[in-house]
Amino acid sequence: MIETEIKIKVDDFKNIQKKLNSFGAKKISSVFEKNIVFDTEKKELKKKDCFLRVREDKKATLCFKGPREKTNTKKREEIEFEILDAKKAEQFLMRLGFDKKLRYEKNRESWDFKKTEIVLDELPFGKFIEIEGNEKDINAAAKILGYNKKEFITKTYFELAEEAGIKKDIIFGDDTNG
Repeated sequence: MIETEIKIKVDDFKNIQKKLNSFGAKKISSVFEKNIVFDTEKKELKKKDCFLRVREDKKATLCFKGPREKTNTKKREEIEFEILDAKKAEQFLMRLGFDKKLRYEKNRESWDFKKTEIVLDELPFGKFIEIEGNEKDINAAAKILGYNKKEFITKTYFELAEEAGIKKDIIFGDDTNG
């Protein structure tokens, strides 16, 4: 599957939640996520603009994301599937030669809006809106909600964490930051 999305950094979610409600969006879920990003010691996946992650929320998933295409959105191959045991998946990846490079947590609220999925992600280093769908629908939803292409972020949370000076862990209630 090809994933297409953008992020927008915001100060709070109250305004966007009001807009989503007023435009008839449907709230899908609220979850607390734990994510672990893996790479080799030499960061071979990062050098290829690829991404490998184990995620835990109400379920556990393993995800690989391929290199990004050069567009105004973040567009890339995504292979994601449910796994039974996140800890065993982590052990499996480590036995294959991958290391844990970043652990991050976030609160995520998901909405269904105009052929897109809108998620409100709160991480210890900021609040972000993600809009996922096809490029045309992403642009239309962003415009309706009052955002323009200049505000679009196509970086990963891993890259945004690095820019924020966080090296290893982004955990709520933990100021050690690895």
